[in-house]
Amino acid sequence: MSYKTLVTHWDGAELATHRLDLAVNLATRFDSHVIAVCFGILPPPPAYSYGGAITGLTTEEIEEAQTHASALADKARESLDRSSNHGETQPVICGLDGLAANFGARARYADLAIVGQPYGGPDEDVLVRVVEGALFDGCAATLVCPNRVVNSVGESILIAWNGSPEALRAVRSALPFLYDGKRIELLLVDPIVGPIDYGEEPGTQVALMLARRGLKVDVTRLPDLGKRTSTVIREHAGNTGADLLVMGAYGHSRFQEFVLGGVTRGILENVPIPVLMSH
Repeated sequence: MSYKTLVTHWDGAELATHRLDLAVNLATRFDSHVIAVCFGILPPPPAYSYGGAITGLTTEEIEEAQTHASALADKARESLDRSSNHGETQPVICGLDGLAANFGARARYADLAIVGQPYGGPDEDVLVRVVEGALFDGCAATLVCPNRVVNSVGESILIAWNGSPEALRAVRSALPFLYDGKRIELLLVDPIVGPIDYGEEPGTQVALMLARRGLKVDVTRLPDLGKRTSTVIREHAGNTGADLLVMGAYGHSRFQEFVLGGVTRGILENVPIPVLMSH
């Protein structure tokens, strides 16, 4: 198994360049095709236009967005050419409200979407939509990158397991990394013994599934000790030297995660290492 098509979002910022570099490195590793999506974001349409139609904007505003997207695509193309990678750039113009659907439409036909940490930065409005576009509109395996240069991904892999369908999809989406990795650990935080999600021995069923594929998995069960589950996961990843976290995304609704908090939100607010998520 391998990732043959990678898609990423590039806006010319330094952190976006780190993501594009990572995409190129992974493309070399997996012999993949890279698609760099470059957005020219239109301003909000006038209040009197219906449905946010582009026709409510001036010709100058549309042309400015097109010029910006094309300029970004040209620069991204230069990076791909320097790496001798078989990739492409796609300039796209749309309003902020259409960004998730537009990125998701491209992520849908990719094996892996590579995106930035969505929360806490000045471009949060854009990055949140990119992440949600990949996960929900694209139904894609999504690699969320920390705000730094990433030198290694998948040598030591930590799977945050809770028995959910989302977590199982993430594990299956991570198989190319799992086959390529040197160490795999399955982490369960306060697992509940039961026949449906965890089984009588929490974590053993998914570990056995992977073992039948020739993969050795260590199973670790930890109490939360009053901490948030996301904090326990983040601390354990740091203590064990993991360089890839695999987990399901948004077991609750996005609204619940936003208002009440949740493991997905807790991890995405401070991404410690690359995080591969599926919904």
